[in-house]
Amino acid sequence: MKSKHYKQATDFDAIKLMLASPDQILDWSYGEVTKAETINYRTFKAEPDGLFCEKIFGPTKNFECYCGKYKKVRFKGIICDKCGVEVTTKDVRRERMAHINLAVPVSHVWFAYGVPNKLSIILDMPHKKILAVIYYSRYMVTEIEEDKRKEMSKKLVELREESIAQLDAQMKEEIDELEAEYEEKVKELKSNKDMKKGKLDFALSTMEHEHNQEIAKLRHGYATMEAEEDAIFDNFAEIINKLQLGSVITEDEYLDLR
Repeated sequence: MKSKHYKQATDFDAIKLMLASPDQILDWSYGEVTKAETINYRTFKAEPDGLFCEKIFGPTKNFECYCGKYKKVRFKGIICDKCGVEVTTKDVRRERMAHINLAVPVSHVWFAYGVPNKLSIILDMPHKKILAVIYYSRYMVTEIEEDKRKEMSKKLVELREESIAQLDAQMKEEIDELEAEYEEKVKELKSNKDMKKGKLDFALSTMEHEHNQEIAKLRHGYATMEAEEDAIFDNFAEIINKLQLGSVITEDEYLDLR
């Protein structure tokens, strides 16, 4: 049984090979393959919706549907209401095609490779960057909205100021706590009347030195944190400013921008 999509040609001068368009593929297709299986390992029959599916490609036995409800040539042309297989000859499996809906776009090797590379010429991009996008290790910028870029840059400045202010407030709060503890210890030490003046002065000097060291250590820690925050925001700003149509960014940069 010949498919309506194919015409038998007996007289021709040349054959032209070309890639079919998505619409043309859907027009040729008899159904979508949704499973990667071929045959069932128990029944040895074609797996429904798989790569050998009888509902899509046709029966594996002449004039017999998948479930066996319809058999023999008298049911020719009937589509089984149970398994959905058309009762016809198994020869149709040689000419019927199916399609697979891809989760993401792909590129044919004819376009991805070759010298000169067609995609590199059309997109005006190095072949290495194009391959990084094709193999999902990089993202390509296909559209830029300048209003959102300005809005994001402004928001980034606000977030930087807010983050630094929050760190300063947190540092001031911890310093105030240390000062209060220090004053309490000094007051407690001075209230000890049994301690001699020389020993008291030495203890107060030691305590003051340790307190100043603790404050300096705290300030240094927060200065490091502020430097790290500045580096993060500078990196964000650099990513936002360097974005151009056709530029390539890493997955980490893409996730940071989202």
